[in-house]
Parts: sequence; structure tokens; C-alpha cells
Amino acid sequence: MEGSQRDLDSLVQFIELSIKSGFVNESTGNNRINAVNTILTSVPNIDLSDVTKLDINGIFQRYVTLDGSKAPPTTLQGRKSHFNSALREFSVYISDPVHYKPSSKIRKSTTGKTKVAVKETSAPVTPILLKESVKPTSSLKPITVNINLQLQLPATENSNIYDQLFASLKKHLLD
Repeated sequence: MEGSQRDLDSLVQFIELSIKSGFVNESTGNNRINAVNTILTSVPNIDLSDVTKLDINGIFQRYVTLDGSKAPPTTLQGRKSHFNSALREFSVYISDPVHYKPSSKIRKSTTGKTKVAVKETSAPVTPILLKESVKPTSSLKPITVNINLQLQLPATENSNIYDQLFASLKKHLLD
């Protein structure tokens, strides 16, 4: 992707498409958008043409110093977490948009049961493609499936049995 695909607008668009695609739930996605917008618009003199090159910790420290003191510590921790997650996922997507797969985060609940924050499947994930995204270079080839059947046919003098067997195979396997 070109540099213009790494700007703040592309990051927000990526998060919105992540919500629509079900990669992240709506509440988490909206929290990520709010954290990104709140932090990046509160700190002056940041080059937002390529958000993947930002010093995340440095920017967050500047945000806390300039504007973050108004928020309680738990809110700041949440914003930092959502800010980091948004930029990390976007960087992963940017590196290979065609094969992008959202990360999975497993955590323990207060009841001791395991919770999965983002569901990860083994099924292929449809890539999220931004404005002028990278297109796959290889074309898909048709798949050929060969099935070999081994049958033990009964010994009989009656040829109708064989005719019925092969007619049934033809009907159910070839048609």
C-alpha cells in the first residue's frame, strides 16, 4: 500500500471495516476509534501521514501530559490499550492485507473461566481491502478431486446384478 493508505483516515476506516466484518465487536471498535481520535488529535505536531511509524509510547506520554490529566487512571489505561490494539492490528493488516487475520486474545474472567476476546477461526478470512489496496498476484487454479473406489463384487452368474450395480454407480457418482 502507498503511504496515503497509512494515514489517520485509513486507520479509522480499517477499524470501521473490522467492526462490519465481525473481526472486532462494535463496542471495542468504537472504543478504538475514540481512543485513536482523542489521543492523536490532542497532541500537536504529529505527522499523521503514516500512523504505522508513530512512537506509540511517546505520543501517549505527551497526551497524558497535555490533556490526559482530566481523565481518571482507568480511562487512561483503557485508552492506551485501545490505542495500542488499533495501531498494532492496522500495522499487521498493512504488512499483508490479502492474508490478514485478526489476532486472538485469551484472558481469564473473574470467575476463572477462559474467555476469548476475539474469535479466531481456521476458516479463511475475507481480507479487508481499503481504497486502492493490493490485489493478489496469483490466480486460483481449479481443484481436481479423484476418488478411487474398491469394490468386492459377489460371485454370481446373474449379469443383471452387475448391470444394476454399475448403473447405480453411474447415476450417483457421475451425474
